[in-house]
Amino acid sequence: MHAYHLGLPNRSPYLVILLLFLVITAKAQYITHGPVVGAVTDSSVRIYVRTVKPMEFTMNYIEANNPAAQDQYFDLETAAGKDNSYIINLTGLKSNTLYKVQFLFPQADIETTDSAGNVTREHAPLIIDSIHGTFQTFPKPGERGDYLFVTGSCQESVNMKTFDVMAKLKPRMLIHTGDFTYPSYQMGDEYPVKYSAVEESYRRRYDEKRMKQTLQNLPIAYVPDDDDAWGASRWAGISGVGYEFQQRGKKSVLVNKLRVDSFPDIMRTNCMRGYVEYFPGYALKDSSDGFYHSFTMGNIEFIMLDTRFSGDGNGYNFKYDSLKNRWAFAPDSNIRIISNRQMNWVKQTLKNSKADWKFLVMGLPFNQNLKHLIDMGINT
Repeated sequence: MHAYHLGLPNRSPYLVILLLFLVITAKAQYITHGPVVGAVTDSSVRIYVRTVKPMEFTMNYIEANNPAAQDQYFDLETAAGKDNSYIINLTGLKSNTLYKVQFLFPQADIETTDSAGNVTREHAPLIIDSIHGTFQTFPKPGERGDYLFVTGSCQESVNMKTFDVMAKLKPRMLIHTGDFTYPSYQMGDEYPVKYSAVEESYRRRYDEKRMKQTLQNLPIAYVPDDDDAWGASRWAGISGVGYEFQQRGKKSVLVNKLRVDSFPDIMRTNCMRGYVEYFPGYALKDSSDGFYHSFTMGNIEFIMLDTRFSGDGNGYNFKYDSLKNRWAFAPDSNIRIISNRQMNWVKQTLKNSKADWKFLVMGLPFNQNLKHLIDMGINT
């Protein structure tokens, strides 16, 4: 992967072709998914893009509001082994700056034959794909200002209006706290066993009509929740509820049942691999422990917590009393909503942060009073 700057010496032959021949705009669409922008800082971004097949092409980006700015070019190649996708890391960007991104695809050479049968070959013009996007880099760390961001979760149906309206507010970024299209519902609870299904889950996320347009122009930060992957904790989750009649002495008693399933390691491995390979996210603090990480926007620090896959319990938090024929939410004293390792990281991150504002972002609240609501549901 190489960066090019028009007007500089030592350009590649591929770029010389770009300069010598016209670039034409057409309705061709080789981009199937993306661009999806994430991991934004004051000087860098990551961009995910997927093509119809493995292809070589060029990405062009330029400062949108600077007529004197020079176009920058990256030559790219999507690979079949990565689901025809690529995540590019752009660095050296200007802070607090709006950029425009577009994609140029080479066409087959043009051959002509003269009356003597001599064949000449010319390079065909590059075609600009109909899919393009924009993104804005963050202000420098510590810089104060008015920064608008939006957050949401539980995105299941096509054309969800909440996410459509978010884009109209023109925020700096979208923070997605999980259940991003509910693949466990749409594809089955055990979908992460097959890595091809994990790849498909990301295609579905990026292919929703309204969300697809939103992500082309709005950076996203994302931490998965239970229905994005294998369940509500790292070890086991409730995979079903039901009841059965049991004969106890002379009485037939209705007994409520909870089915608790453990998760094979391959599900955790595939979900983590999919996040790293197909989401343009910030660097994870400890991928062996969960999806948690942090990043800074101006004088704000966002601490993204993993309250699902770094935690314990869930299904094992419910205890059954056979004498009373009743379930109760009674987690053991050593059960944690996040791991001790993550908690230590959170405390240290808060202690070291120089930001004026610190946001703890999570899909689940730290609230012991929720036990009353859980008990109410169980008793009902």
